[in-house]
Amino acid sequence: MTSTAFKNAISTNSKTKLLSKLHLLITDREQGYITVGQNVPFLVSTEVTDGGNTERQNVGGSLRVTPHIIGDTVLMNINQTSSSVSNSDIVSDIITNNRQIQTVIQAKDGQSIILGGLVGEES
Repeated sequence: MTSTAFKNAISTNSKTKLLSKLHLLITDREQGYITVGQNVPFLVSTEVTDGGNTERQNVGGSLRVTPHIIGDTVLMNINQTSSSVSNSDIVSDIITNNRQIQTVIQAKDGQSIILGGLVGEES
C-alpha cells in the first residue's frame, strides 16, 4: 500500500485520526528537528510578597531525526517526544504527561514509516 493510499484509508475511517504529517528536508548524516507546542509557566515556589516564582517549560510534540543514506535505503535515528498538561483534579499542582520513542529504523526509498504509542485521548 502506498503512503498516499494509507493516508486516504486512515482519513476515511471514522475511528482513526491522522494527527500530523510532518515534512523535514535533512542532509545525509545531519540532524533535523521540529517542535510544535506551547511554552507553559509552572509555579516553582510561592512567596507572600510577590505571588511566587515561575519556570517555563515546553509542552507539545517534537521530532528529531538523523538520516544515513546507503544506496536506496535510509537508516534513521529517530527521537520523538509528546507531552501535554493534565487537567487532573487529584492534585493542586500541574501534572505533565510525557511519552517518548527513541529508535533506529531502516526503510527503502519511497517507503513510509509509522511511529505509534505517543497519542493519548484527553478531555
